[in-house]
Amino acid sequence: MSFDLGSPVVDVAIGLSFVFFLLSLIVSAFTEAFAWLFKQRAATLEKGVKGMLGDSKLAEDLLGHALVQSDVTTPQRKKKPSYLAARNFSLALIDLLAKKGEEKTEQRDTLAKVESGVKGLDKDCAGEARQQLEALLNESDASSLVRFRKSVEDWFDDAMDRVSGWYKRRAQIVACIAALVVAVGLKADAVRITEQLVNEPTVRAAVVAKAEQAASSEQDPTAAGETADKAVKELDALNLPILWDNNNNDVDLSVIAGLLLTTIAISLGAPFWFDALGKLAHLRTSGKKPEPEK
Repeated sequence: MSFDLGSPVVDVAIGLSFVFFLLSLIVSAFTEAFAWLFKQRAATLEKGVKGMLGDSKLAEDLLGHALVQSDVTTPQRKKKPSYLAARNFSLALIDLLAKKGEEKTEQRDTLAKVESGVKGLDKDCAGEARQQLEALLNESDASSLVRFRKSVEDWFDDAMDRVSGWYKRRAQIVACIAALVVAVGLKADAVRITEQLVNEPTVRAAVVAKAEQAASSEQDPTAAGETADKAVKELDALNLPILWDNNNNDVDLSVIAGLLLTTIAISLGAPFWFDALGKLAHLRTSGKKPEPEK
C-alpha cells in the first residue's frame, strides 16, 4: 500500500502535529509549574532517601548535611534539595556514620568508625538500612574505605532509578490532567481541526508553513517552542476552530471524542510531537520517487 507524498494527507498530518506540539508546550508549562509549586522533585527525593535510610534522624541529618545543602541554599536558611549527587550522598553518609561511631570507639581509622556507627543505628527506625550497610561493609575490604564509598554510591544510584520511576509516573498523571484542562479550556477539538485542515487548502498551507519553520529548527523542542510560541498568536487568524466563542460553542459526542483525542495526543509531550513534526516535514520534502525510464 502506498500514498502520494504530494497529497493533502501529509500536509494535514503536519498541521495536526504542529497544533499538538504547541498545545503540548502549554501542558509542559503547567506540569513544570505544578512540580515547582508543590516541590515535587524535593519531596520525591526525600521519600527516596528516607526509604533507603529509614524514616529516621539519620535521613534528616543527611538531607541537612553541608555537602547536600551546598548547591541549594544560603547559609541562613536550609531547604530540601531537589537533586543529590551520588558522591555527595556517600561522603555525607560516611561523615555522619563516622561521627556517630566516634562516640563508641577509640580507633582513628575512618572505616572502623563507620562500622561502629552502623552498629549503633536504631534497629527499629533504620533496621533495613543497617542490614544493607552491614552487607556493603562486608563486601568491602577490611581497610578499603574507597571501595565502601563506591558500594554506597552504587546503592544510591539503584535507589534513585526507582525514585525516578516514581517521579515520572506522578508527572505523567499531572500531565494527563493538564492535557485535559488545556484541551477543554481551549476547545482544541482534534476532529474539527482535522476537518478544517482537510477542507481549507489556504488554512492548511499557512499552518504547514509555520510547522515547517518550527521543524527546521536545530534546537531542542523547548527552544524551538519559543519560535513556535509566536505562531500560537497567529493560529486564531488562520481560522482554526480553537477557543470557545459564539461560532464554536457546540458540544456533542463528536466534540467530546475530539477533545479526548486531543487530550491523549498532547499528554505524549512536546518532544514526541516535535520529533513527529520533523519526520513528517522530511517525508513531505522528499517527494515522490522518480518513475523508472522505459
